[in-house]
Amino acid sequence: MDFEDEDIFMDIDPKILSEKDRWNKHDHDDLHLENVGMTVKGFECPSKHISKDLQVCANSLIGFVNNVLSPASCAVLNDDSNDYVLLFDFLFEKSTALSNNIYELFNFTFTNIYQLESSLNSQDKCGNSKKINQSILGFFKYMLSYVDNYLKCDPNPQESIVIIWNNFNQLKSSLKPLSLIGSTTLSKQSLCHQQFHVYFNVHLYYLLTCYKLLSVQNEKMNSTQFTQYVSEIHSDRETINVDANSLRNDILLVMIQLTELSLKCFNKISQPEDVYHLSPFKCDCVTQFWFILKLICQKMDPHKSNELFWKNLDIVFGLLENEHQEDIGEDSKTDVPMYITCSKPYLYSIWFLKHLLSLNINSNDELIQSPENLEKFIDNFDCTEKITKKLTNVDNISENELRTILTLLDGIISLKETCKPDIITTLWEYFQKRLNSNFVLKSTPFAYTLSCLNNNRSALEVLTHVEQLISFVRKPKSEENSYTLFLRILGMYLMKYNHEQRLWNQIKGRMYSKFSQSKLSTLTEQGIQHVSNLFILLFYIKGNQELVKIQTFLNIILTMKDISPTTREIVLRTNLTFILINIRNNVSLDARLLSPIMNILNENCDHPNKSNYEQVIKLYLLTVNDVFKESEDLTLGQNLLLGHWMSKILSNTKVSSNVMNIFYNLLSLVLSKLRQYQPIERDSQMGMYFSCILEHVLPHLRTDFNFNIDTMETMTEFLSELTLFTLSGGVNYKSETFQILNMLIVNTNVNFELKMNYVKCLISNEDMHSFSLTTFIPNIEIIITQCYLLSLIVSEHTINDSMGKYVEAHCLQRFRQNYAASLSSQYVQEQVLNSSNEETLKQFLRDINLINASITGTEARTQFHNEVNSLFSIEDTLKHVVVTYDKNNSATGKTIITNVFTCVAIIVDYIGGILYKKSKPNTQLQCYIDTLLLQFQVRNIDFKLSGNTTHALRVSFHIYVNALIKLEPVHDNYIARVIKELIQIYLPRLINKIQYETPFSFNRSFNEVESKDMFLLDMIINLFLRKKCKVSDKNSQECLVFLHELLNEYNNVDFVSRFIKTSLDMLLNNLISLNEVDVCRNKIKTILTKCFTNPTVQTIPAVKNHVLIVLTKLSNENLAFSFGQYFQVLNFLLHSCCPGIVTEFRKNILIQKIKTVEMKRGVGEDKVLRNLMEQLDRNIKKVLLVRS
Repeated sequence: MDFEDEDIFMDIDPKILSEKDRWNKHDHDDLHLENVGMTVKGFECPSKHISKDLQVCANSLIGFVNNVLSPASCAVLNDDSNDYVLLFDFLFEKSTALSNNIYELFNFTFTNIYQLESSLNSQDKCGNSKKINQSILGFFKYMLSYVDNYLKCDPNPQESIVIIWNNFNQLKSSLKPLSLIGSTTLSKQSLCHQQFHVYFNVHLYYLLTCYKLLSVQNEKMNSTQFTQYVSEIHSDRETINVDANSLRNDILLVMIQLTELSLKCFNKISQPEDVYHLSPFKCDCVTQFWFILKLICQKMDPHKSNELFWKNLDIVFGLLENEHQEDIGEDSKTDVPMYITCSKPYLYSIWFLKHLLSLNINSNDELIQSPENLEKFIDNFDCTEKITKKLTNVDNISENELRTILTLLDGIISLKETCKPDIITTLWEYFQKRLNSNFVLKSTPFAYTLSCLNNNRSALEVLTHVEQLISFVRKPKSEENSYTLFLRILGMYLMKYNHEQRLWNQIKGRMYSKFSQSKLSTLTEQGIQHVSNLFILLFYIKGNQELVKIQTFLNIILTMKDISPTTREIVLRTNLTFILINIRNNVSLDARLLSPIMNILNENCDHPNKSNYEQVIKLYLLTVNDVFKESEDLTLGQNLLLGHWMSKILSNTKVSSNVMNIFYNLLSLVLSKLRQYQPIERDSQMGMYFSCILEHVLPHLRTDFNFNIDTMETMTEFLSELTLFTLSGGVNYKSETFQILNMLIVNTNVNFELKMNYVKCLISNEDMHSFSLTTFIPNIEIIITQCYLLSLIVSEHTINDSMGKYVEAHCLQRFRQNYAASLSSQYVQEQVLNSSNEETLKQFLRDINLINASITGTEARTQFHNEVNSLFSIEDTLKHVVVTYDKNNSATGKTIITNVFTCVAIIVDYIGGILYKKSKPNTQLQCYIDTLLLQFQVRNIDFKLSGNTTHALRVSFHIYVNALIKLEPVHDNYIARVIKELIQIYLPRLINKIQYETPFSFNRSFNEVESKDMFLLDMIINLFLRKKCKVSDKNSQECLVFLHELLNEYNNVDFVSRFIKTSLDMLLNNLISLNEVDVCRNKIKTILTKCFTNPTVQTIPAVKNHVLIVLTKLSNENLAFSFGQYFQVLNFLLHSCCPGIVTEFRKNILIQKIKTVEMKRGVGEDKVLRNLMEQLDRNIKKVLLVRS
């Protein structure tokens, strides 16, 4: 329901005299008063046109009301009641009967009020009720002003006052028709705006007149004098009392009707949040009406201030609840309704009361502008207390309604400077019976964990929640339940009366009396959580004063039978919040507070299989972390929060990475807090913190795990901070420095990523420039360089990497200075500026080769080679990397394994000559080969490579082969054997290209140098193709597939010639010996066909001679026993490969070989051989015929 903003109580405009001048100076020819029988053409001389007769004035008023809405009048009069006041002033100014006799003024009102009502009804049907309303309002305002001025100017107003009092009943009867118009509109669904205001204007005319009279009465005479005066006139002492009761009845009826009006606003509330924003006072006139009612009630009984107003309002609230009101006067009961229909009376009462108490008045009416009248509505909390007690006695009130009521009650209490303790104790009595309830909101059914001790909250979050909960500027949150709102109301009350011990003891006594052992034993987990919320609130306000009593109650809870782990966690969180509160208040921690915490923590650490093991550890770690963050001073006993529990956490290998991150962050925070106290002596108070870390953390640190990336980062940051801390301690902590560096750098069993990240983190710290690590570890630079190599191999390289700069500035620069002093600066390159790991590694290796080439002395070269071999002694770490990530199917695992095999191959390729010495055992090259490529298990025929290793070797296999061939395998049996084993083991496993998208890189080892091609092809042929083999194996098949791929990729004449020279003999041998159905026969035929596809190949003399030699050799081996297969091979070569060479072989060699066989057999001609040769001749003729 929206009303226009109208100030219906606006007093007569102070500029009324100037307005009168405006009327005098302008002609108004269009304003006609036809019913009077005259036309007003101007008001220059009003006395010429307006009769002085009283009846003419009355007729003029009614005529004006009937004609004021004419189009001509609209051009003259504004929609402002002050214009009408001005006009009435002109009309009545010339009527001496009205101006001199107040009694006649009232008679005029009684006589014409019905005609005004009739005009209103008729005009309202035309939709012009607004102007009628303004005219009536102007008339009422004039009358009210007239009465007020009359009484003020009358030197002896007693008689006039009594006359007006005696006319009230008659006046009310005259106003009743207009009142009925407004009353009827209240029952409608949609109120007519103007009729509604007419209704209130009528009542205001009556009530404001009463107020004026009461004001004059109180000023001119006291009530006793006034009563005596009335008694002398009327001889009836009850007259005034009857009128006062009647006035009170009218005030009550108006309040009831205003309440019914506000109920229409209340019934439109659809969402819970609307209760806080939607006001029952949508119109300013309604707001000011309530202030007028308050002022009238004050004037009726000035000694009791607001008692009458609140008594009437209490009656109205009782009608909402359908209660019988005993304190209503007998004369009033007939007019007051029996009840007012309201679906939620308690919610409405609190809603209305909250908005009423927060009202501010802004009016131009001089009646309300006086300082004593500008006071807000002041409730002494009697009304609030009654409503609170009533609602807490209702059993079926919903959580949503209760929460809304408490939110409004919170608003009421916030508006007041004082509050009755009975309201708090009443609410406590209600909630203490329901501590085990969830207080679930229907709108958010999963929001029952809205209390301070939500399982997902840390102690700092709990404390922050409590601080916000009792903040005076806090806005209510829609997800908070009723118990949380009760805690806010309680907290705000206790904060306000924190220093009044009597009130504190009163509230505390009522609460603590409910926490007997039997009562606490009945609490569920939810109830214990609610009780803990209360304890945190009390401790926050009073601190350690209440610690003993609260700890007594908490200990009772901990000793309960069958207490759940979650309940222990609730108690722990409560105590941890106490610690944080003390730190905030700079209060030292004592054993009373720490003892229950440590008992729960140690018990939890001793039983790592508990369901909430990690939750408890995480809660404690987060709280201790917050304690140190909040601590400006470390002399409050914070060191007692550290201790033996840290070693228990480190000993548990199943702790999640999330918890370990928090743990290491806590340790780093402690060190950062201690830094301001450096240097620290062992026996000092600050030394206790550091000694605790050294005693309970360092010896139990596990360095051989595969850590989570985040855990690795936080752990290395802590360890580097710890190292710097011991270094800065000088001689006092020299042994600890040595212990840390040996554990993390020298130790070969340390996790490679941990070592690598630790070194990187350590040397990237600017404070490290002030210390020399070689004092503790002489070969520290070699180890750092190894870490740098590892970082290039397994991790992402960054530009201007701190570790790379260190290696360039220390390790390589020292190499240059020691072994290559003559090198000019143009060869000095900073490999860290390269963009990729591989290029950076290659640049690093090129620098080593450059230095090696510049060394002239044998002894110096040997020493340099030894240092380089030591530098690259990282095979064990690389093996660990492979074992760690080989089965890792993620993209990271695949990338790391590929990087390891590829980078090792590059190392072997670039500096293989430095890493290997012929005939010297256990060289660094041998270590790489044996560790990564030829370990024992891969020699097993059933061993299967993982997907990551297969992918890595398909990428890098050719680099290994090329690097080993550079070491001259022809002259080194070990290198030759290694190449042979690598090809024998890996070629069949890597050749299958269907399973892998990555091309097999071994192809790239061919078509470079003839000797290299011949060496590799011969080795492959001899490894996988056997003579006199009737059935091929899988390795043979894979070998043939690889050979065919080579021919497809390199089909130039030179490579094909080399291929034929190397493999033709073995291919033809297998073609002769294999069974007809063997799959390799077709593959061999395909390869042979591919070899001779280019006709140029057959014309090369070397190829031709080699084919003839192979055929001759095969004839010697097969004509005696396998002549059938042999002639099949000849026919295949004739038709598909080299017919010219076969023809020549038939003419010049084959016949002689057959004769030799016949001679050895001692027979004439062998018919079978002769028939086969004749068949070959026929085939040759056909081929020659086709070719011609």
